[in-house]
Amino acid sequence: MEDKRVVKKPDYVFVVKEENLPNIQLYLDNLKSLGLKFENEKGITIDYIFIKLFMPNEALSHFSEIYDIGSDDLIVSPGFYMRPPFNTPFKNPIEEQFPYSPECLKQIRKIQFNYLTDKFFRKLTDAQKIQITFKILENTKYGEKYKEFGITKLINLKYIETAYPLHDGPTTDTGTNSRSLLNRYWSNLSVIHMRQPLDLIYQYFGSEVAFYFAWLEYFNIMLIIPAVLGSLTFILSSLYLLYADPDQVREVCENSEVLCPTCEEMKGCRFKKISKSCSLAQWTFVFDNNITLAYAIIISLWATLFMIFWRRKENELKFRWKCVEDVRETEIRQAHLEKATRRRLNPITGEIESYTPKFQTFYFYTITCAACAIMFTILFVLVLVNMTLKISFMRFCDVSSSSYLRSNSFFLAIALESIFTVTIVKSFKLIYGVVSLKLTEIENPRTQYEFDNSVLYKRYLLAFMNNYMPTLYIAIFKGKFMTLPHEMTFLRKDTCQPCGCSVSLVAVLSFLMTIKTLLGNVFSALKPSVKRICRFCLGLTRDKWDPSLKIPQWEEEYYLEPLRRFSVTEEFSEMVIRYGFITFYSKAFPLAALCALLNNLIELRSDANKFVKTHRRQVPIGKSGIGAWNGILRSLSYLSTAINMYVIAFTSDFVAREVYRYNNGNGSLSGWINSTLAKYATKDYKAYDRIENKAQFCYFRGYYYPPESSHRYTISQTYWMNLTFRLITMFTFEHVIFLCISVFAFCIPYTPELVQKQIDLPRHNEIQKRIIECEAELSKKIKSEFSLSEVKFNILRHRVFENFVITINLKLFL
Repeated sequence: MEDKRVVKKPDYVFVVKEENLPNIQLYLDNLKSLGLKFENEKGITIDYIFIKLFMPNEALSHFSEIYDIGSDDLIVSPGFYMRPPFNTPFKNPIEEQFPYSPECLKQIRKIQFNYLTDKFFRKLTDAQKIQITFKILENTKYGEKYKEFGITKLINLKYIETAYPLHDGPTTDTGTNSRSLLNRYWSNLSVIHMRQPLDLIYQYFGSEVAFYFAWLEYFNIMLIIPAVLGSLTFILSSLYLLYADPDQVREVCENSEVLCPTCEEMKGCRFKKISKSCSLAQWTFVFDNNITLAYAIIISLWATLFMIFWRRKENELKFRWKCVEDVRETEIRQAHLEKATRRRLNPITGEIESYTPKFQTFYFYTITCAACAIMFTILFVLVLVNMTLKISFMRFCDVSSSSYLRSNSFFLAIALESIFTVTIVKSFKLIYGVVSLKLTEIENPRTQYEFDNSVLYKRYLLAFMNNYMPTLYIAIFKGKFMTLPHEMTFLRKDTCQPCGCSVSLVAVLSFLMTIKTLLGNVFSALKPSVKRICRFCLGLTRDKWDPSLKIPQWEEEYYLEPLRRFSVTEEFSEMVIRYGFITFYSKAFPLAALCALLNNLIELRSDANKFVKTHRRQVPIGKSGIGAWNGILRSLSYLSTAINMYVIAFTSDFVAREVYRYNNGNGSLSGWINSTLAKYATKDYKAYDRIENKAQFCYFRGYYYPPESSHRYTISQTYWMNLTFRLITMFTFEHVIFLCISVFAFCIPYTPELVQKQIDLPRHNEIQKRIIECEAELSKKIKSEFSLSEVKFNILRHRVFENFVITINLKLFL
């Protein structure tokens, strides 16, 4: 089994118990017959055999053709890689490899000019070499039976403990390998201000990881605009509050009337003056004014431009990394072969294949839908529990003997609500990743492409409900079920304050955008170290840190954390959820973009450190762009417009204020707060008789006729008028935004002009090649049949050649 020693780094490593070597002997022999070479090493710190696998260049070249991995040619315009005219502090020293020196540019022109005779050999990156090696390992048989093949199944059977590709080398080497370069110029927090070396990331980790980090960098760059505008919105709103003394804030702070309590059946309950909500009214004004309205409209347009310019960036990278065509795994999954016991004749290929009957597929999808419905129900129940906890705590504070608790009951209650929301979201996140994977395994998709997309959609759908359900409740439903005090049930006591519900939404969003993300980064950074320490304390390894032991790289990397196949999907889902928070609630929380930008800058380097330093090297996955995430982001952009317009029209008081301002005659908001409060006679509710400081009248937020009216306690005409204008405002703004989205999409193409020219170049070259061949054949025929003079023939040939040169130059340098 052992071959002659090879000096180069192993392409792959198997970790095997010595007693399991006979079980994989046939597998190794089959790999050896394919041209692969092996070496065995005894573990120093652990009693395992490390089988090092080497992939000769001849085998790589052969299988790259079979699996169609790598690039056959290099037809790229020199203008596509133009050096920037000036240096910036954001430029990374290894950001661009600039493979084209002035001498090389001349050679490229010559190659493109003489494309009929010159040809490039297939080029392979390090990631593509690992990809080819894994495909070989996954398709090699280890037994005589039809289904006995693949490294994954050997690991599941415990014949092989684990298998992984190696990193380029240690991170401590200075610039001697790609890993050390990435550690120094990418995963290091000291280069947090620099752009990423995307080309090197692509070569090292493959297209899936490279496209994720390219999107994340683009996300951060685009976040600068809303972060700056959101900060300015907050500052201007605060300054306006300090110096303009708005009417709606002054009326709350100077109001001597009392609110109808929600703790009437509890001992110690008191009527609370509206003026006690003064600080709450001030915070509400900061996040609910005309400046935040303008910011929300800008963010709706920004979301559209975000998608359009990302598609342009994506198409540029797809061409640059030779990923223009969609990469789809068409091979049948091994798990599908094992579970799909039925066979049929494929009418296209004429081969016998396994399949799952439609009724069985429908049954599996029914299980998936039922499981997702159960998960949604659990989340909904947890939201109700959170609401109940908040109401109970607020009532406890209202009847407390502590003046601090009584005066700050609302702020303490929303802080508790926010903490409980973060706890729910973080706890449920540990579940839905496993659930989405198990449900997809039950469905048993045919190909790996279908499997990956199915996991992605389920994972994001569950993450969507987990993160957005608490905030959607506050934005859409909270305070909408308010009724008369004597008709109020327990859950209806979760009402809005006299100045609105905006502060509750801001509090939950701020906790989700800061505390939740901070905890996630801390746990992610500490997890590998904690696991390593626990394994050492449990005696699962020898003294790995003994300085006298010289441990080889393959054994060092055995102790690193493995990266799961859906690690990138998990990270992408978290970023897209954050994108949703920014676009959904820009009216309510303008600082969301700033919070996201700061978190993203840290998380980008944290994720990079995970890929480079603390985890094993992942088997590269070929992707053409970000795939299904484009559709999700596009859907979020449309949905965000609808939610933003709903928040403007219904959650905030913008429409009600403007309607009151118009009806007031003088254009002021004097008396507006009182117009949003309904008057209630305390004698009409016997529970109020037990309250010590009983008042004759109390007020609650709503539009009802007063007790002295002939229509007492019925919904007033003001409510219906406001509702009408809220609907008109929502649909008007929504359609204007959608019109702007359509105009942007029409005017800005998804593919940059230079990239499109480069994509069209091979086709143009093929056409020109065919033209020259036809012209040569025609010239020979004319010359032989009609005996054209040599002069006329040279003129004809020169004209064709001249047109060809002009066309090529136009394509290359326009």
